[in-house]
Amino acid sequence: MTIIRHSSGYSMRLTANDTRQWASHWPCSTVAGKRVTVWVDSNGLCDIEVKGASQPLDGHELQSLVSDNLPQDLRHLWPTWEAKQ
Repeated sequence: MTIIRHSSGYSMRLTANDTRQWASHWPCSTVAGKRVTVWVDSNGLCDIEVKGASQPLDGHELQSLVSDNLPQDLRHLWPTWEAKQ
C-alpha cells in the first residue's frame, strides 16, 4: 500500500496482494486480488480506480477497505471517521 499526501487530501494505492490479504476478513469480497486507487480531498472521495474488476465495488466494502488502511492523521478526511469524533 502507498499513500501519497497532497495539499488538500491524499491518494491511496493498494496492490492486488494488499486487497487479497485484506479480503481474507471480508466474506464474498469483490475486491480481492484487484489493484485499487482512491483519491480523497477535503470534500471526500474524488475518484476511484479498480483494476481487474468485472463488477462495481460495493460501497460498504470500499468504506471498510479504506478505513482499515488509513493512517490516523488522515482519518478526518474519510466520512467513516468523522462520525466517530
